[in-house]
Amino acid sequence: MVKIIFVCYDAGAGGESMATDIGKLPNIYDLENKTVGTRTVTKDVTKGISRYDVFKQNELQSIIDDLPMDKWHVIPTHFRPAQLEVLSCTKFYVVIYAGNASSEKQINQNQKNKVWQHVFTDPLELKGQIEAHDADPNDTYITSRLKGPVQYGLLWSVINRIDPISKDLEKEYEIYCSKDTYRKPSVYENCINVEYADRKLPNFNTQFTKKLQDQLTKYS
Repeated sequence: MVKIIFVCYDAGAGGESMATDIGKLPNIYDLENKTVGTRTVTKDVTKGISRYDVFKQNELQSIIDDLPMDKWHVIPTHFRPAQLEVLSCTKFYVVIYAGNASSEKQINQNQKNKVWQHVFTDPLELKGQIEAHDADPNDTYITSRLKGPVQYGLLWSVINRIDPISKDLEKEYEIYCSKDTYRKPSVYENCINVEYADRKLPNFNTQFTKKLQDQLTKYS
């Protein structure tokens, strides 16, 4: 059976960065990635469907069914373990959560600096982001308002039909953040919960790697 490590995270919590690090470990497929400014951008086997606003079970399952089975795959996702449990594959979860107000504040700041202010220069990536919001890339309302490199904040505002849109996008960002609910630790046994700030501890990588490899042995 196909084996998948789902790195479950909120925007700004560093899920793509952590998934990239996991992909460097033995018996795990590398995760294609690039660095844009200070942000890690990944291209996982689902082509980003794992980070869509809407959970597309059939599409995800179709992709999973065609994956090789000799090693673990790692997929960063905004979906929660409870949603992903319906997928037919061997699953392990790494959940990044905010355990205190300080972590919530830092995630929110990352969300603004690395997500909201991210600029799309690749038309295909822009198209994919529009689809991720369950919108139509050919919708003339959207395309007529996007010229040249496009900041994510502007894209989100256009997709959500905010009109007029402020020049600095601050008002729109407040709307964007108003629905934030921070992820909590998972209760599943096939899971490692990681408090956001713990990733910066001196021995985190060594301890996490050992714990993950020990856990994966049980499910291989």
